[in-house]
Parts: sequence; structure tokens; C-alpha cells
Amino acid sequence: MTVTKEDLLAWDELIKSVTPLFKKEDIKIDDVPVKRLKIKPRSERIIQNIVDLHGLVLQEAYECVLKFVTVHYFLGTKTISVITGKGLFEEGKIKKEIPLWLDTPVFKEKIASYEWINAGGTVRINLKKSKRKK
Repeated sequence: MTVTKEDLLAWDELIKSVTPLFKKEDIKIDDVPVKRLKIKPRSERIIQNIVDLHGLVLQEAYECVLKFVTVHYFLGTKTISVITGKGLFEEGKIKKEIPLWLDTPVFKEKIASYEWINAGGTVRINLKKSKRKK
């Protein structure tokens, strides 16, 4: 499977439709603003390596994770994160399905390993090195 220009354009449109959960200036600890991330200039980044599946149904979540993994695999990203939002004691439908998805051949060819982090609300995925010709 190769990522086409149309795939990347579709991904850009998807990114534009996502709204952040909060603004950078909304984050404060003891009334002191905290910088969340040092964001690289747009020219140095194509796609951030975190996707949040809140509000998606199973089919949408599967398609989103598949596209996200595929794009980052071909971009050569080493690690990505998928937020399900269900922590240690909650078992949402998406959280329950993700390990099943990641163990299928379509994902296994791109994924080296994965682990649950953030009390089980996020899965960190380590991608294999892309075999595409440069």
C-alpha cells in the first residue's frame, strides 16, 4: 500500500476538521501558565503524531487509526499515540477493539510494538522502518 497525494490531501482536510480540547493558554498550574509543547514550524512538520478518537464510532475509529498508522509509517515516524480516553477502570468499545485491530496483518506489517500508557487511556505505537524507496 502506498500513500498517494490524494491520501495526504484527504488527511489535511481531516486535520482541519479537528478542534483542540483546550487552548494552550487554558493550561495553568497554580495560576501559572504552562507551555504544553514546543511546536515545530509548519514547514518542519507534516502531521502531529497524536490522534484522539473521542466522539468516533467503531468504523470511523478503525479507518482513522488505519490511515494514521499508514501515513506515519510512510513518513518514517518512529512513535505515534492514539488516545481512546478510557482509563484504567473503563472499557470503551474502541479501547477494547484496538488490540484486535493492531494484531491483524494490515497493521502488523507496519507496527513493531505497542503499549498502553496514561493509565490505559492512550496506546503508544512504535512503527517499523518503512521499506519504501527514497
